[in-house]
Formats: sequence, C-alpha cells, structure tokens
Amino acid sequence: MRQLLEPGEVVQQQAYGFDHEPSRGMAIGTNAYFVALTNRRLVFIKARLGAFGPLSENRGVEVIPRTDIGAVTVENVYLLQLHTHAGPMHTLFVEPRRGQFSNQLAFLHHVPLLLSARK
Repeated sequence: MRQLLEPGEVVQQQAYGFDHEPSRGMAIGTNAYFVALTNRRLVFIKARLGAFGPLSENRGVEVIPRTDIGAVTVENVYLLQLHTHAGPMHTLFVEPRRGQFSNQLAFLHHVPLLLSARK
C-alpha cells in the first residue's frame, strides 16, 4: 500500500475482504481484496486466494476518491455496500476473524463513520 500513497495521504483503516459472502469452495469465482481507506481515497488491491487465506500479491488496483462515494451501508453486520455518485455499487464482505488480520471489526465499524463524517 505504501507505494500507492500520494504525498500527504494517510491510511485510516484497512482490512481484507471478498466481493461476496464466503462459502466452502469459494476460491472459484471469488474476488479477494486488501482494502485501505485513506484520508482521500478508498483503495482496493485485488488478491488471489490461497488454500489457507490471501496471497500477498497485487492482481490489480481500483481507486475510488472519497468524494465519489455517495453512501455506505452495512448489511448483515459484515457486508459493506459502497454506493458511488456515478451509480456503481461495490460490495465488500469483511470476515471478522481472518487470523493474521486484526483490524477486520474496526474496519466495519469505522469506515461508515469516517465516510459519513465528511458530509
């Protein structure tokens, strides 16, 4: 993530998630992401799932400026839906217990608050 930051940009929250709720055999057709909310943007780094969790590799980056995010909703406690002003919705399922990632619940709690505080 460090290489993607612009001068003066600060990471406020980060987590690991999926484009839908995980299930057995989820590696097929599931997109995994390392996600970071900065003071300027929401950054999705696409990753590949390994047998025991995420692999530390970058398979593409998508960036959404915070000013483009119109609303954030949380469904079923762990499903974050980001609505942009342009219309597309991004879905991120954040599992609360992902072993090496201790920030999962904090991300689910703080990201909607941080994004709504800017309005």
